Amino acid sequence: MADGALIDINRFPVKSLSVDRLETCRLTPGAALPADRRFAFAKIGTQPNPFQPEWRPKAAFHVMVTEARMGSIGCRYDETADRLAITLPDGEAMAGQGTDPDFAIRAGHLVARHLGLAPARAPMLVRMAESALTDKQRQMISVSNLASARRLARDMDLPEVDPLRFRNNLLIDLGTAWMERDLIGRRLRIGDTVLEVVAQVIRCAATEIHPGTDRRDLKIVQALTDHYGHKEFGVFTVVIEGGEISRGMAVTID
Repeated sequence: MADGALIDINRFPVKSLSVDRLETCRLTPGAALPADRRFAFAKIGTQPNPFQPEWRPKAAFHVMVTEARMGSIGCRYDETADRLAITLPDGEAMAGQGTDPDFAIRAGHLVARHLGLAPARAPMLVRMAESALTDKQRQMISVSNLASARRLARDMDLPEVDPLRFRNNLLIDLGTAWMERDLIGRRLRIGDTVLEVVAQVIRCAATEIHPGTDRRDLKIVQALTDHYGHKEFGVFTVVIEGGEISRGMAVTID
């Protein structure tokens, strides 16, 4: 008997930029969601070789938590063609191959203009070959429970809190709010795929930003602290057994 359902699969091809929603994808043991946070805009001097980037903490990148305008930049990524498109709120856009150094430089200057940075401070678009430039170096998949988002909205006297604020990879509905908090050490099964729940996700001020914009409109971290005495929303999981997952599939707890 199912304990819940997989509602959304959220990939963020570029760290702090917009979501790419997937209908289906294949998960691999020990790996992040395919092409999630494959790209990021690295600050000057943070990568010894920007064409062979290494994992760095989020302070090494231009990110929403300190630069809200990053959240208003759209992106789309064709993984098969390795082609990334970036669009600013005013409609200015560019696209190119993920491995093209010229595109990496031009994209950095595009984002610098959007952020109001001098050309000399323009970031570099960096691309990881395999692993993800997530905030944690360990390759994990983050999961939100829709029931918890509904409870948070109710406690904040709001009609809705968009789960995209939390920028987690998988949105599941377990029916019971905060049930995910009791699942550390347990496993989630989606078809043939098995995910082990390993930790809570501690939230930061990036959750204040309305998805797809640069507008800070909700004090999410404060609300979590005031109502529940913690700053956590969602859980980190690691893929134990790989397989294909699709929106609408049943989720069971082992």
